[in-house]
Amino acid sequence: MQQSGIRALVLMAATSGAFPFPKLVKDNYERWSVQMKTFLGGQDVWEAVEEEYVEPENLAGASQAVKKAAKEARVKDQKALSLIQLGVDDNIF
Repeated sequence: MQQSGIRALVLMAATSGAFPFPKLVKDNYERWSVQMKTFLGGQDVWEAVEEEYVEPENLAGASQAVKKAAKEARVKDQKALSLIQLGVDDNIF
């Protein structure tokens, strides 16, 4: 899914409460975690969950390629976090 598609999905979920599978509640973690992993993998952000994102310290002198890679990693990390948060019921968030 393109970035605009992910943005549209996040916006839709945030504004309508819709999500492609049931949100996490107290008694559905096992199924929810499998569905969330698959969903995040399909959105190309699962690696952001598996790998800890560390903000680069000094990008001022970095090459454009390094700056671009750092921005892409930060964006993927934030997308993954947003989607996970949207997939959690408000009562347990």
